[in-house]
Amino acid sequence: MNPVVLVHGFLDTTAVFKPMSEYLNYHGWQVHSFNLIPNHGYEKLEVLASQVENYIEKNFAKEQKVDLIGFSMGGLITRYYL
Repeated sequence: MNPVVLVHGFLDTTAVFKPMSEYLNYHGWQVHSFNLIPNHGYEKLEVLASQVENYIEKNFAKEQKVDLIGFSMGGLITRYYL
């Protein structure tokens, strides 16, 4: 299984993913998430997407595939990153 990176939405933090993280961990996935800064929707998508890129580059080998799950604004950010 690929590691999973969860990207939260507008005004959220990683806390929004607690139930999902516990479920995925229980079923064998390695789950990662981080807080986007700022999370209020005033920053450009490219700036927030660069945070996703930096997190992935810092925490995974270049050849490692990861599964991205974006919630609300996090979906837009992950799409921009891709």
